[in-house]
Amino acid sequence: MIYAPNHIKKYVKQIQGENRFFNDGIYDEFTFAYEIICSCGCKEFVVYKNSEPKVIASCTSCGTQITLYDLIEYPCATTVRNPEEQLVKVINKSNDKFNAAIIIQYSDEFAFDDEEFDENGICWCQIFLYDIAHLQSIMIVDDETA
Repeated sequence: MIYAPNHIKKYVKQIQGENRFFNDGIYDEFTFAYEIICSCGCKEFVVYKNSEPKVIASCTSCGTQITLYDLIEYPCATTVRNPEEQLVKVINKSNDKFNAAIIIQYSDEFAFDDEEFDENGICWCQIFLYDIAHLQSIMIVDDETA
């Protein structure tokens, strides 16, 4: 079963075992790792980020904008949004096209079948980008939401 916030749920495919994004395995029943795939099937994105952090991935094939992470989406998070701050394109060694993966952790306070469980109630997130030009993984978010 896929457990993910509403804004990305339709764009994720579960990662299991070895992968190109991160070395450590996922050993916690409340932690999930997903690769991001656009609804058009494309896995290549131009990614934009600010300091909140807010992260948007733009599909290089169809232009779909996917919110990967935004504190405003999570009920347990607090954020002070600066309307002046712009999203900046993520660039690694002059490359701006990436594959993307997200690791999401939920609190162990509620079981997944508990009526109080909220898929948007994540408590921690990491976002990894895989630089397809330089064959290198980079972490761009490591954030506790609560």
